[in-house]
Amino acid sequence: MATKKNKKTAEVVDIDQLILDNANANRGTLHGQELLRKSFRELGAGKSVLIDKNNRLIAGNKSKEASKAEGVKKVIIVDADADTLVAVKRKDLSLDSKKGRDMSTADNATAEQNLEWDESALQYMTEKWDMDTKDWDVETKAMGEDFKPNLNPTQQNSITTSRDVAAAEKKIEDGLEQKKKAQDLADVTCPTCGFKFQIKKFDK
Repeated sequence: MATKKNKKTAEVVDIDQLILDNANANRGTLHGQELLRKSFRELGAGKSVLIDKNNRLIAGNKSKEASKAEGVKKVIIVDADADTLVAVKRKDLSLDSKKGRDMSTADNATAEQNLEWDESALQYMTEKWDMDTKDWDVETKAMGEDFKPNLNPTQQNSITTSRDVAAAEKKIEDGLEQKKKAQDLADVTCPTCGFKFQIKKFDK
């Protein structure tokens, strides 16, 4: 089948022209954002984001934040419609290469690790736009606090979540365990050759 050329326009703009969602239902996670930044830092840009007619991000808020943090300054905006899928082509890449497979793995891993629903934002969207998140297999809980959209979304709210707190606590516990093990060892230096090594301390 012949390739069909179309007249869809594209323009290069500053990344700050993409406006963050002021009621983003994905808090994200610290670990997920670190992975996303790593992917931009080590592999470069490779995924598209979705914006509305006013340049407000529908999908890709975390990608905008992570890419900007890693030095990305420009965005190519392509006019599209609901019947056209937009593909990003990296001419420097082959899928059958380490970098290509790293990118495909990173794309799935970052999506999985960087999702934590903001229940209050979900409740806000449900009430304001009469939507049902269950249509997308997302359950919402009854919230006691009112959600206030960010009127100046230059950055998202804190992305530290319960998952991150649990991970930090485990890291501290592991560190304490390692420290305890180290305290059970004694440094010894061979008086003949000067070689240094450790032995387990014995109770007196």
